[in-house]
Amino acid sequence: MVYEEPETEMQRKLASVWSEVLHIEKVGKNDNFFQLGGHSLNGIMVASKIRTNIGLDISLKDIFKYKTLEELAALMERLELKDTYNISHVDNDSDIYPVTFEQLGIYLANSKTTNYNISFVSELTGTIDIKKLIESIDKIFERHDILKTSFIYNNGELVQKVNRGLKCLTQVINVNSEDDVNEIIRKFNTPFDLATAPLFKSLILILNETKVYLLFDIHHIIFDGYSIAYFMKECFLLYNNEKLPETKIQYNDYALWQRKFKQSEEYIKQEEYWLNVFSHPIEELKLPYDYSAEMKPEGDYISGELSRNQIFKLANETDTTGFMVCLTIYAVLLHKYTQQEMFVIGVPIIGRKNSDLEDQVGMFVKSIPCICSINPNNSFVDILKSIKKNVLEAFDNQDYAFGELQSKLGVDKKKQRGLFQTMMIMQNIEYPKIEFEDIKVNSYAIYNHGAKYPVELFIYDVDDTLKVELNYACNMFKRESIKTMFDDLVKIADIVTQDKEIKVEDIVIVDERLVETIKEEMDELQDEMNFDF
Repeated sequence: MVYEEPETEMQRKLASVWSEVLHIEKVGKNDNFFQLGGHSLNGIMVASKIRTNIGLDISLKDIFKYKTLEELAALMERLELKDTYNISHVDNDSDIYPVTFEQLGIYLANSKTTNYNISFVSELTGTIDIKKLIESIDKIFERHDILKTSFIYNNGELVQKVNRGLKCLTQVINVNSEDDVNEIIRKFNTPFDLATAPLFKSLILILNETKVYLLFDIHHIIFDGYSIAYFMKECFLLYNNEKLPETKIQYNDYALWQRKFKQSEEYIKQEEYWLNVFSHPIEELKLPYDYSAEMKPEGDYISGELSRNQIFKLANETDTTGFMVCLTIYAVLLHKYTQQEMFVIGVPIIGRKNSDLEDQVGMFVKSIPCICSINPNNSFVDILKSIKKNVLEAFDNQDYAFGELQSKLGVDKKKQRGLFQTMMIMQNIEYPKIEFEDIKVNSYAIYNHGAKYPVELFIYDVDDTLKVELNYACNMFKRESIKTMFDDLVKIADIVTQDKEIKVEDIVIVDERLVETIKEEMDELQDEMNFDF
């Protein structure tokens, strides 16, 4: 396609947004967002920047519908300016603030385990100034109020308290070997008391003069996975003597905005959407548990890979995303195991609808319910289109308080596990690749495999590979059952990426070991019937 420069002012503004999000120098008016590398996550970031910088409320559904720069800019020119998602800093002498919807959900689900800890490591190779590194961490800790926050009850209401005088205490330990490093990392996660700040700890391991490990362990109630990239970027920019821009807002400003947003027309509209989605009762997912027991936090996982090329090839062919294809594959797997034709899968969304929140650390990620309707007479691609529609609508209505939705729907939390009993999490967080003249930095997360749900599917889009983990509650499933389930997931992926038009009822996932067992039993029965007269 021949490059054509953006012509109108709106096209130039939009081209600037695409260029920033997709890391592309030139964007033409006929360019297609998805052909340039766009997907649902950076589509959300585009909508966020349009909302904040241009003042127009663009939905993710709009970005999927109006794919070229010219088409989306034309839509934007027809829209009216809105300030629904503008968040301003509030001068407040108080240290007490309301909790956000996201924090309340985690607080209620939290147990005295490390299941809601977020831990990550930066491996530093080169000449490292330990004192300077500690000073950088201290400045980040001072910069973000949320890192100094604890959770208490005030007049019977759960609130967050900013402990402003709190200092960061980074421990430094000299270690003798990589084995020592791995052992410390393994034991680094420890439970937090949410009423006692900081819900944050940092540790420096010095292996030798040119090898240092920087460890962080932070509770999820003040920090989400996407905060890791922002945190590490700021930390190493400071280490490199670069000045950070002033923070426009703090996380507690977001909490105050959320309370105000709850009174808006947009919030009421989103409430109406969700009440309509759940207007007909949807059964709890009836997984084939090996043990009938109340779920405990001890978890384990089975891991492997899916073909990234095949998944994304199917996504391109069907005008969807890799996330949507994987979600549909998982939905078909759950249908095969439960025979249910309608159920809910929880999916996470980044939650930063205002671009001023992009450089903020905090808990913004939301877990939202996605309705999966599986008619076995329909083709896989038809199910995929249906799930795409539901995902886009759910993402565009993400700001509702789902705890309130559970109350309005009469969900008995003592008998049910909320709106959904499983989640699919696809992570493609880009950790900053920072290199100084004399230091190389490699950052990575320490994944916690404790059980938050009976079964969860994690997909990591890294290094051109889809690494997959099926996490499960050990007191509900046998390991061999989850291994079979994982193998069936891979089988379904192989089948549908070869034939997207296949009917769901024609997708056969009979375990080969079961077939062999039946064959052996039939042979034994035949031997018993061969009487010698």
